[in-house]
Amino acid sequence: MQDVLSRVATLVIVLLLGFILAKTNIFTQDTRKKLSELLMHVTSPLLIIKSFQIDYSTELLGEMIIVVVNAIVVIGGGLALGYLIWRRAPGDRKAALIFGGGFPNVGYMGYPILGGLFGDAGNLFVALYVMIFQLLSWTVGIRVFTGKSEKWYKVLLRPSLIAIIIGAILFLFSIKLPEVLYNVADMVGEMTSPLAMMLAGAYLADNRLKTLFNDAQIYGVVVYRVLLWPAAVAGALWFFHLDYVLYACCVIIASMPVSVSTVIFAAGFDRNPQFASRMVTMTTLLSMLSVIFWMFIVKLIA
Repeated sequence: MQDVLSRVATLVIVLLLGFILAKTNIFTQDTRKKLSELLMHVTSPLLIIKSFQIDYSTELLGEMIIVVVNAIVVIGGGLALGYLIWRRAPGDRKAALIFGGGFPNVGYMGYPILGGLFGDAGNLFVALYVMIFQLLSWTVGIRVFTGKSEKWYKVLLRPSLIAIIIGAILFLFSIKLPEVLYNVADMVGEMTSPLAMMLAGAYLADNRLKTLFNDAQIYGVVVYRVLLWPAAVAGALWFFHLDYVLYACCVIIASMPVSVSTVIFAAGFDRNPQFASRMVTMTTLLSMLSVIFWMFIVKLIA
């Protein structure tokens, strides 16, 4: 538990650094946009490929399949339950509530937290979760906001999915990258975690704190996102007696805050991005505590 506290404290400090950089106008909106593109198109794909550079085993392949199935069930179930809870919410909030209930911020928070706690195994499981996130967010997720979805073949052309395909081929055929290329993937890929946390902190800086505490629906999202849903996942997966690292990763991912993509989609489709931003901010602030809480619970019951 001491290691968990140390990791979380480190992440909080890096997040606060991003917050300060935004408040002092070093992380401007344009800077954040460029850094987000760097994260999505360069550092994250390289980290994904590097994460697949591990020895093949049927046991590990089985665990990877479990993560993929878990991601589909958790995101899909989160969307379905979110729809039942918030289907009568005001029109400009409904889409953000349903989307935020289903999609955790696994891209920004998963790599630094699970990679920090479990190394390459954590990064690998996050990469697989990101794959399902991308597939579902740009199909089902966009449909939540617009009633339409992006063409499936366009989704497959996204850098993170291309990286997963490359990494999976290398893993399945036990192909190792040349040392120079591995070192490049390792060095650049390791930028993903600090960049992601600083950007998360920068997004927090866009909100006035007092606006976070006077909206009842925000509290509902917090309870759902960081308590109710991970409790359901922890309870359901407990019966399968999974490996500790696999079980911990699945539960912690389920407790991740509302995805930053909620703000991006809400802004793009003019569906109250201010409300979506408050959802992301509140759940992100509390996710630091929820990670510690769920790691403690996992250690007790796994």
